Amino acid sequence: MSRPLSMEASLGTYRVVRKLGQGGMAEVFLVRRNVPGASPWAQNQELALKRIRPELADNPEYSEMLLEEARLGAALHHPNLVEAYDVGNYEGQLFFTMELVRGPELRHIVREAAKVDGRLKLSHAIAIVLGVAAGLHHAHEMRTTSGLPLRIVHLDVCPSNVLVNDEGYVKLIDFGIAKTDRSAFLRLLSDGSWVGPIPQEVDDKLRRGTLAYMSPEQCRGAVTLDRRSDIFSLGVILWELTAWRRLYRAPTQAEVIDRIVNYDAPPPRSVDPEYPAALEAIVMRALARDPAQRYQTALEMQEALEDFAFGEGLHASPTRLAQMVKRLFPPQPAFERDEHAEELARRYQSIGRRWSSGSS
Repeated sequence: MSRPLSMEASLGTYRVVRKLGQGGMAEVFLVRRNVPGASPWAQNQELALKRIRPELADNPEYSEMLLEEARLGAALHHPNLVEAYDVGNYEGQLFFTMELVRGPELRHIVREAAKVDGRLKLSHAIAIVLGVAAGLHHAHEMRTTSGLPLRIVHLDVCPSNVLVNDEGYVKLIDFGIAKTDRSAFLRLLSDGSWVGPIPQEVDDKLRRGTLAYMSPEQCRGAVTLDRRSDIFSLGVILWELTAWRRLYRAPTQAEVIDRIVNYDAPPPRSVDPEYPAALEAIVMRALARDPAQRYQTALEMQEALEDFAFGEGLHASPTRLAQMVKRLFPPQPAFERDEHAEELARRYQSIGRRWSSGSS
């Protein structure tokens, strides 16, 4: 059994700065590289390190799940996704490191925009959804070196999994419960692209994800889910950011599921008569209950939104998002960053919980 980590301890070539969070199976630490002779920049680079909790480290199922998440993160090279960097096993402690995103979650952006401006600007809403769509399409299109599709589906596209960093880049995080095609992973192993245990299938029949953002087929517990489920979830986000209210809100979870599964989403113009008709058409197509009636790829949805933004003269860019983030969340001096550290801890603690909820 691996042992607990004390603060300022070392784990291989990484020095632990603080613990960020813990879930049912994993714990996450803020770390810095600890490589003798490395440049000051390399020594001070901050990363997130995830490992299996010490008391569970001997369970091979958890090890395989951690490796699957690490492998997926390492393969997802895209500006709108969080990248995993390194997998290690130090004295029986299996871990991987990943990009540490410093920036607010979308739900906190919405909260601050409501306080400061009354609502989120349409250009900012479009820019955020465009970033998520780009990241999703990259993940959906992932293939093995032999050309087989991995059929990745995120399954938890929701505001708490969307961040905007200090440079204005949108980041879709937490592929920890993502569905992939097992046969393609096996081929990935066989062609030498990965060395390690074969990942264990995650039970796709479980209704996972944040309820109010799940697709009808995910709510029904469908065995087969594809990229169009993520497109529906992104459609919910787009509806809420632009109509400026919650879409699926009800007193009980059963009622939320009933509304998603059995009723079409209300057109945004029914709550805001001045809502752009062209944007409403995009939103409603993404929210079609029948997957065949939705955009078939995130790229299709992205292109439709780009055409809308161009036609309306909206500047949906990372530069404008960075300005918005800096205005809503002014940079703090180092000695005033306790609140930001607590926010990081809450974020990675929730990631640990969601990762553990994907077990079967």
